[in-house]
Parts: sequence; C-alpha cells; structure tokens
Amino acid sequence: GVLGLGGFGGAGSGRVLHGESTVATANGGTEIVDTQSGTISAVDATAKTITVTSTDKVAFTYVIDSKTRILDFAVTSPTKAVFSDLKVGDTVQVSAVRSGDTRTASAVTDGRPTIPSHAQHSPRPPKSPAPNASKAASA
Repeated sequence: GVLGLGGFGGAGSGRVLHGESTVATANGGTEIVDTQSGTISAVDATAKTITVTSTDKVAFTYVIDSKTRILDFAVTSPTKAVFSDLKVGDTVQVSAVRSGDTRTASAVTDGRPTIPSHAQHSPRPPKSPAPNASKAASA
C-alpha cells in the first residue's frame, strides 16, 4: 500500500508533507494519487469529509466513503475504526485518489501504534533451582 506504519518516506532528510503521484491502474490507465501528512482541521459529518492541514499550512479536503480504510491507533480496535473516530486535532496520514478537484481517501491512518515498553515483555529470570537434598546430605 501507499501508506506504511512509518509514514511517507522521501529521498531527502525531511518527512513528506504532501505529494502527488501518477499511478498505473490494473486496466492500463492511470490515476492521480495524493498523499498528505498533517492534522485534521475540520470534520464535516454530513458530507463525510475531513480537511487535513500540513505544517506548511497547505490544506486539502478528503471524501471518506465506504471503501476508505481507516486505521486509528487511539481506539481499542484500530482496524475497526470508523469515520466518527476521526477528530479535529488528530494527526493523520492520508492517501487519496483525485478526480478533478475531488480527493477520495483510500486510506487514513490516525496516530501511530504504541510500542509497549520492554519491561512489560522481558522474560522473567529463571527461578533458582531448589537445593538438592541428596547432595546436602552426602556432604
């Protein structure tokens, strides 16, 4: 997929804020895919759209439809997130297909996965073996 957990990569040293790619489709055509990292600055529940603003102040509005995959790491089951889980102020990464001036989100990733601390997953030290009574008796 266009979105990975690590976010959008780039050839330079900085993070990609937004971009456009022309992608070949399975039927031999092409489509424009827009990507953006930023903060949700508006949610329109009636139109089912979100507006995302990048740190360089560029803002785009995305239609969320039944095919949009929403992954939200702030909810109990991130892969079962729905439109109403997307809130103003959330940091997101969006991948969308553009047709004219309409950007229809194919994927929205909200937040990042939480990495548990190592202390929670460290193996317990092995228990000391019990003293062997037969050796103690023969000493």
